[in-house]
Amino acid sequence: MQNMPQSQPILRLTQDTIAFAYLYNVNPDKEILDIDFNGYKVLPVDMFRERYVDHLYNLTAYQMYAIENLVIGLTPEYVLIATKLPNGKGGFDDLYDIDPNLIFGAFVNTILYFRLHTSSDLQMGTFFISYVGNTKPAYRNIQHTDFGCLVPKLQYVGYDLIREPVVISLAKTIQIAEFILKFDSKKLSEESELLLALITFNRACNTSDAFYKITGFVTVLESLLAGDGKEGEISFKLRTRLVYILKNPHIAKFVRDIYGIRSAIAHVGGFNKRVKSDYAEFTEPKFLFDQIKILESLCQQTILHFMHKFIGQDKFNIQNIISELDKEIFIKVGKTEDIANNLTSL
Repeated sequence: MQNMPQSQPILRLTQDTIAFAYLYNVNPDKEILDIDFNGYKVLPVDMFRERYVDHLYNLTAYQMYAIENLVIGLTPEYVLIATKLPNGKGGFDDLYDIDPNLIFGAFVNTILYFRLHTSSDLQMGTFFISYVGNTKPAYRNIQHTDFGCLVPKLQYVGYDLIREPVVISLAKTIQIAEFILKFDSKKLSEESELLLALITFNRACNTSDAFYKITGFVTVLESLLAGDGKEGEISFKLRTRLVYILKNPHIAKFVRDIYGIRSAIAHVGGFNKRVKSDYAEFTEPKFLFDQIKILESLCQQTILHFMHKFIGQDKFNIQNIISELDKEIFIKVGKTEDIANNLTSL
């Protein structure tokens, strides 16, 4: 059998190459601007355009317009720049012979890590790779998000959804940067439920559609808390285990209700008569999006719980973690008809 040819990078990158993406709904402290963190830095748009004017000219020469705030409703004020780019081994190296797909993945992961520690309203716009004097069109990618997520104000029926800018402080940035280094120092299996949860969470953050957000965020919780292969009602597993992990008995009813909403969306494509009757308040846009923010927060906390487990364990296995969790629940709470309702004493 002949050896398969080795895959080649899409572009040959040189030392004057840069990769960047516009940021939306973010308000970073001045202390972190133009400071390198794990191979990235954030620049104000005006400073970026002045410093990289040749690259922007190069992009527009190939009709790759990189000034997104010419589009109505899109007003990016900051740019995320890659000062070093990931190599094929997942680390960082000089800008030379690197696959742009790896660079794009690194950008997406960086945004994901910040979303886990802040609000997911932080969004990344079009991703570009540019180098001066190139002989091929520059590389770009916008497929990871919908344009609705980039607009700070969305009009729904009788309701304006206004996204609050994500405030990123120097202390928070240092904390996230240290967390990234710890987590990335260990290789996460491509078959891990944790990886599925991370990918699904990011996709749910990248859509402005309320129904897709609910189904995505609930899938995150299912993949981490209900994928043990054991018999039992999924809603019961989710609320029982989630209440115990987060030590918050008040979320039990919310989890039950949101799972009912998710089931209606998945099975009938939206709100049917039964859902409108049983969960009438969810048909109000403002209430619905307020509940989505609560659901998103539960996903953040749950994912981070398992990510810290992954960092601290040599042989990470979600099924084993769930088994140990169930033992703790039954030992401390007791085997009752509805354990979630009896966790208030913890």
